[in-house]
Amino acid sequence: MINFCPNLSSGTVILYYSDFVDLPYILWENWKNSAIPGMGEERSIALQRMIECERYNSNELDLSGLGLTSLPPVLPKAITVLDIHNNQLSEITPALAPTLIKLNASNNQLTFLPDMKFQYELQSLDVSYNHLEVLTGDLPPALKMLNVSNNLLEEIPILPLFLIEFYAHNNNLILFHGELTPTLRILDLRENPRLTRLPTELQQGLHKLFVSGSRPEFKSYGSPLDLKEFYADDSLLMSILVPAEIKTTVLKEG
Repeated sequence: MINFCPNLSSGTVILYYSDFVDLPYILWENWKNSAIPGMGEERSIALQRMIECERYNSNELDLSGLGLTSLPPVLPKAITVLDIHNNQLSEITPALAPTLIKLNASNNQLTFLPDMKFQYELQSLDVSYNHLEVLTGDLPPALKMLNVSNNLLEEIPILPLFLIEFYAHNNNLILFHGELTPTLRILDLRENPRLTRLPTELQQGLHKLFVSGSRPEFKSYGSPLDLKEFYADDSLLMSILVPAEIKTTVLKEG
């Protein structure tokens, strides 16, 4: 409940919140009403979904495809899965609730990621199809899946220790910082024509490796013992040691 206390001398009204649960609804309503006309945002739909999520204590919130240019200052407190893909977002800071396990922010207008080292629960992060030029070195420490495909990245920072899947195709990658993580099982580096080498030996547990668009002098040392699938341009086959029993797909140029 909200109590109104008018201040007659100053002409202002002071709001006292007798129930803290009212505060998110007030913030959401203000956020909805602050939309810039003509931008095509469907904030009313977003508001309704957040109210229902809060009311039923749901752990999943879908705000995708609503043309949003910003997120509200707070989100429902119980969510662990947030889908905000296919919007017009240039930042995702309000989305970083500490309870999040999965975040899909693909197909937006992100040019940077905030510091995420305190996102201790986040395990899946999809920021593909954005405009990222750099990645913060402070990625979520428990991350298992990271998709940064279809961006403008030139460098990859030190990856989280327990990363299992890493997708970075169609960037401008030149180099990695640090080594590949020992837990890595899927590595996708297709369409990075400036990338000529991996940071170190391929991890023994790697299951799937995708490389294409690289220069003929691309080098990788060793062969993962657990490799099941290998996809590459024919020019790369001579520089990566691939046992005959592994499923190999040669990607012809053109």
